[in-house]
Formats: sequence, structure tokens, C-alpha cells
Amino acid sequence: MNTPPQKEESTLSQVAKDRAKKALRKKRNKVMKKGAKAVAKAAARAISVLFKAVVSFLSTLGLPTIAFVLGSILLAVVVWLLLTSVFTFGFFDNTEEDVLGDEDQVAVHEKIVEEIESSYDEGVGSAEYYRVPPALVSAIIQIYREEQQENGKSINQVIEDVVAELTPDLEYESYTNKYEWEEKTCERVEEEHEPDEEPTYTIECETNSGSEDLDPTEFMIEGKTWNRHISYSLEPSWGAWNTDNTEHGGYYKRRYYVHEVIESEVSTDFKELDDYLNSIGFKQQDKAMIEALYESTSQENMGYTEWLGTNSPGSFSHAVCTKDGEVDMAVFSSEFDDEGVFTNREQDLIDAAEKYNIDPVLFAAIALFETTRGTSDKVVNYNNPGGVYNSSKGDFYKYSSLSEGIDAMAKNLKNRYYDRGIFTIEDIGAVYAPINATNDPTGLNANWVPGITAMANQLGGLIMHCEEMTDSINAGEMPELSEGTFTSPTTGYVTSTFRSASRPDHHGVDIGAGQKNVPIVAVADGIVARSYLSSSYGHTVIITHNIDGKTYQSLYAHMTGRNVFTGNTVSKGQLLGHMGNTGRSQGIHLHFELHVGSWNTSKSNAIDPALAGVPLP
Repeated sequence: MNTPPQKEESTLSQVAKDRAKKALRKKRNKVMKKGAKAVAKAAARAISVLFKAVVSFLSTLGLPTIAFVLGSILLAVVVWLLLTSVFTFGFFDNTEEDVLGDEDQVAVHEKIVEEIESSYDEGVGSAEYYRVPPALVSAIIQIYREEQQENGKSINQVIEDVVAELTPDLEYESYTNKYEWEEKTCERVEEEHEPDEEPTYTIECETNSGSEDLDPTEFMIEGKTWNRHISYSLEPSWGAWNTDNTEHGGYYKRRYYVHEVIESEVSTDFKELDDYLNSIGFKQQDKAMIEALYESTSQENMGYTEWLGTNSPGSFSHAVCTKDGEVDMAVFSSEFDDEGVFTNREQDLIDAAEKYNIDPVLFAAIALFETTRGTSDKVVNYNNPGGVYNSSKGDFYKYSSLSEGIDAMAKNLKNRYYDRGIFTIEDIGAVYAPINATNDPTGLNANWVPGITAMANQLGGLIMHCEEMTDSINAGEMPELSEGTFTSPTTGYVTSTFRSASRPDHHGVDIGAGQKNVPIVAVADGIVARSYLSSSYGHTVIITHNIDGKTYQSLYAHMTGRNVFTGNTVSKGQLLGHMGNTGRSQGIHLHFELHVGSWNTSKSNAIDPALAGVPLP
């Protein structure tokens, strides 16, 4: 766990780029030049089944080993590549020479594009911008179509189903359009005078004005796409006058309504995609393969598996401990059924942890997270699950066996952290993966603590140093449950009130406590409307409450993490997370909002929580 000069990218995007894009495309082009295409067409049905088996197999071994796998199954892969090379790797590269498929494959591509284009209103520009990408549809049907065709569905029906499910849900609002004008017309008028007198002139002017309504304009105010949640708040106002001067000091001027975005919120959110893939039975390895296929065809990073690591159930804001201080072997072992090189190797991790007197659950969580569940290049090709770095050689250590690498990782964890009194996930993360570190330009370190926390909880909970962790978690007291409609969201003291004279645009209250890990709870019973990571609010939870026939929404922002997820039912006083400093924040605190009706980006429904009866510290 030495930090190298540049933190390794541990997602499948690197695998897809290095292997799928280079090795597979190179092999495809080479074979196509030899004219073996006819063989592929004849073996289409058999190879389709084989591909699914290969996908599962590669997910187990780890995609970085594909170069070795190709040698043993070369003939089958060649045939499959011939069949799907254009479809999978060529259609979306925007180069004419790659579109070399037969009529059937061309028809499939055209159907995907046609279906996507028909799924949005061409008259609304934002709809086209947020449409589902063809490369994603292609990646999904690669795995999904065989099963559906066996159920009697044609490939066109499969495409229609996928596009329909992933079509963005965009909400528009009509905004008034109008303009006003003002005109000053002037003329030179000759005054009466005697015939022998020089004429004199005066300038007489008349001013008129008016306004006219124009057709309203539709603007998108909220959208849920396959990978984002977007919301905008616009405010109409008069634009600047445009003036044309006319003779004798006259003029004609006009101005139009303009619609300015006063607030926007864009967050990465794969919930729509993940819900759909879950509904059609996709497993973790299927999702990983979709990301690999998408990235290799679109040549863009997807970020799906990273999102899954911090937003799937179990991604709590703090780690839990087992009740009896023993590893829950039933839960622990169940996580090693399909974990790349770690499959059925859970006892090796436990033995190494016990040898160095470190928490086996924490050790296993770090090993799985750092290696993308046993599939990263370093663990597959170097037997180095901890990414132990040899600074003298400028490269990672390469161990003779996985057992040796596991032992080295455990020893490193003990020497660099445990022996220095660094036991908790948060404290280890602060040293190993500090946020905003210079060697982390892409911000991946922010995923380390929540990712390890989620993994440890999935493995059944920690068994060592729980007292230190509990002391840290319980640094702040749970707020006392009130008897009224609402209870206080946290303990501490109010640092900024609702729409004060100095902060009229502050649509909530800020509560600080002067310490870390202060619990935040739901102010009333309700259902979680959103649980997400925002660029401005940080870790945020929005809860919908129905109280005496009236709908409210409460918002809790800047938390260290989230203990609840979208769609969860929560009880008054239930733990949501802990005070933090995520998003655009100036210190550890809770930003709390209460809205009558739904929350929106303009905060037009916000009310003062204190006046609504929410007890504040």
C-alpha cells in the first residue's frame, strides 16, 4: 500500500482501452483481411453462446489476462470477432473504413440509431444532447439479446426495449417570451415668418411605446438520464435595450425577455441504468463487461463501476462491527464466490491478517477494493494485491505467487499503519488516499473511504479496534427525539439562519458542532426521494414527508456519507449520516432545508424550519 508517484487507475476502463481496443481490434482487422468472414457467419449461433461463456470466464479471471486467454481459445475468438467486430468495435468510431459489416449488421446499427432518434423531440435541443448513446445500447444487447431471442423476441424488439427503458426523463417548463419597444419620431417644422425673413425651424418629437407577447419558450428544468441527474432554475428578466438612432434626434429601441440560469445542479447518477440492468437480471460481472464494451467502442470513460462502489446498498457513512468480535464466515465466504484471482481464497487473506494481527475484514476489503475485486493488472500479472511500490526501481513489486503478494500486503499494512496507531478506515484513508492530493488529479481518492467502508460492511463488519471506531463515530450525540411532528436533525448550534439580512439567498439553516462525526437524523417519517453526491451539496439526502395531508421535503447536505438510499422508507430520528464538509462547504456542518411541496433548484418552496416547528439546537 505504498503510494506510487501516480495512483494506479484501478477500474476496468484501463482494461478496455489496453486490451479490448488494441488487442481485439488488431486481431479483428488482421483476420478480416484474410477473408475468413464466411466462417463467422456460418458459426454465428454457436459463437453467440460461446461469447457469453467467455464474458463470464473473463470476469472471473480478470480482463487483464485476455492476452493469455486468446492463445488457448484463439479459433473461437477469431470467429466471434469476425462476426461482431464491426458491430461491437467499429460502428461508433466514426470512421468509414470501420463500417464493413454485412447487411444484417448494418441493419442492426441503423435500427439502433433510428430507435434512439425517434425517442426524443427533435424540436427540443436538450433532448438530443441527453439521449442514450448508441455505444451503450450496443454493449447491453451484446449480452442481453441472445436470452431475449430465445424467448421469441427479434433483435429489433430487443433494441426497442432497451432504448425505451433508457430514454431520458426530461421535464420542461414554459417561460414567457415578450418584447417591449419605445419610439421617438422627430421632424423639423418650419415656423411662420414673413416672406422676406429667413425661415426658422423647430424640432417636434413624439414618443410612443408598447409591448407584445411572443410564443413561450420551453426550457428543461429537470432531467434523469442513464448517467446523470440534472436540474436548472431560470429567472426571466429584461435584456439590454438595442437602439437605432433616427433623424433629428429620434430613435427606435427595443428589448426582449432573457432567461438566465440562476442555479444548476448536475450530478453523476447511474440509478436509471442500474435499476434497468437489475430488472433484467444483470449481475456484477455483466455490468463490468458493459462498461468495458462501452469504453472500448466510445473511447470515453464511463465511471459506472466506480459509482456502484459508492452508491450500492452497503455504502454506509461508517463501518459496522460484528456483534461477537468474530468474522461472520457465512457472510464473509459468500463474497468470494466470484472475485477474480481471490475466488475461494478467503482463508489465505484471513491467515495473513492473523499472522500480522490486523483486522481480516478490513484487510480483505482493501484487497478487493484496490484490485477491483481481484481483476486488476497488478494482482493478475504481478501477484501484488496491495500495489506495493518499489521506489528504487520505479515499478511495482512482482511476487512469485499470490500467497506471497498477500503476505507482503498484510505486512505493509501492519508496518505503515497499525504499528503507528492508525486503525480506522478514515484514518488510513487520510494517509493512503488523501483527498485533493497532488498525485490524484482525477479525484479518485474521494472514493476510497466510502468504497472500503462499503466493502467491509458487505463482508460482515469489522472485528478489531471497534472501540476506537465507535469513539470516533459517537463523537457527537444523537439528537433527542421530540414528541411533536418534527424532531431536530442534529445536535450542535445554529451558525447561519434562514434568509437572514446578510444572506438573503440562504434557503436553509446551517448547524455546526465543532467536531467530527456528529449524527444527522430524519426530522420525520418519510421516503427517501434522493440520495446522491452533489458537486455543491456534497453527500445529500432528500426525504418526502406526508404530514396531515400536506407534502414536505427535507434536505440534509454536506454529510460525510449516506446511510440511506433512494426509495428507502425512514423513521423519525433514523440515522442518515454524519456532519461533513463535502461539496461546496466552508467547514464541517449540516445544511438543512425544509420545503412545502417539492424541492427545486430555485428554492421557491423553501420555508423557515424554525417557523414550521422543527426543533433546532
